[in-house]
Amino acid sequence: MNKKRFYYQPAGVSGFIDWCWILMCIFLLIILQYEICKFNWLVIILSLIYLLFLLWQILGRQVVINGEEFVIHKLLHRRDVMINVHQLKNVNFTKHVFSFTVSNEKYNLFLSKKSIVLIKKIINE
Repeated sequence: MNKKRFYYQPAGVSGFIDWCWILMCIFLLIILQYEICKFNWLVIILSLIYLLFLLWQILGRQVVINGEEFVIHKLLHRRDVMINVHQLKNVNFTKHVFSFTVSNEKYNLFLSKKSIVLIKKIINE
């Protein structure tokens, strides 16, 4: 079976807190720009850094499915989480959230509908 790659975001409270921090940074940049009232290179440079950080946030979290193995790439972890399909416990699917437990650690992943359908198919095989 070929590799399938999906992008995810953390679901639940941790995802909500994460995106609140991200939105707070952009609002801070907007406030800085309006307070200075003229063209400001510092805000432009900080905005570009923010956009790079935002891309890293979105594209850095991935679930790669290779056969019967799930590999979860997290942002600030050196090692990826490798999970065999048979290790998954308490598997639950909602419209956009895939939640499961492995080794007493609960994972809630916010994914697209297509990703949820494909993951369901892989787990049920």
